[in-house]
Amino acid sequence: MNFFESLSNGNIDRVKAAFEFKDISQKTQNHLSQVYFNLMACTAICTLGMYLNAATFLSGWVMTIVTIIGMAYMMYKITNIYEDEKTRMGYLWALSFCMGYLVGPVMHYLG
Repeated sequence: MNFFESLSNGNIDRVKAAFEFKDISQKTQNHLSQVYFNLMACTAICTLGMYLNAATFLSGWVMTIVTIIGMAYMMYKITNIYEDEKTRMGYLWALSFCMGYLVGPVMHYLG
C-alpha cells in the first residue's frame, strides 16, 4: 500500500489532525508560537552571520578564537536560570550569530 492509497482510505483525517491544534490549550499554543518564532529568528541571524563573514574582512585565526571564547560565555549565560528570559534570548540570538559567523567560511567554500 503506497502513500496515496492510504490517503484515499481515510487516513487523510490523521494528516489533517496533525496540523490542527484544537486539543492544545491557548497557553501551550502561545508558548509554541514563541518557540518557533525564536527558531526562525535564530536561523535568520545565523544566516546574517554567515553573510557578514563572507562579505567582510573580519575573519581569520584571531577572530575565530575570540568568537569561540564569546560563544562559551554566551552558552554559560543562556543556561543561567537566574537571568530573565529576554536577556537569555538575546544571548541565544548572539550565539546563533556567532555560529553563523564560524560556519561562514565553510558555506563560502561550498558555494
